Amino acid sequence: MKLSTGTPFAKLRGALPVLLDRKPSHFECDHWDVKDFVRTYPDVQSGHRSKYALAIRWGADADTASSAYSAAAGYARATGGFIFDCQEGAVISLERAIEIADELKHSGPAIEAAVRTVMQRFRRGK
Repeated sequence: MKLSTGTPFAKLRGALPVLLDRKPSHFECDHWDVKDFVRTYPDVQSGHRSKYALAIRWGADADTASSAYSAAAGYARATGGFIFDCQEGAVISLERAIEIADELKHSGPAIEAAVRTVMQRFRRGK
């Protein structure tokens, strides 16, 4: 994955364009106040005392989700931080984030094919 370099990191907000295997993708990001994160998720035990929090979000698209997990892993590795997966309600390892990104990247075509099949059947009324 290759991140866009057109905007300074501290100013990143909203949709962030990336290249995933030379294919355009994106995810949404925003800087969070660490104190707000701690108040919102008081039971999260990361073992880190972070100064910064970067919220990364995505929709139902497998490429977007893969990009988001890859970016989260890269950000955590570069900053010595951690990854809190809101869906899981837990801190996940860098390795797990990379595994999830790879799973999503490889399952994306099968998911898209299944959705196309359902949509075709729906259009035909079957």
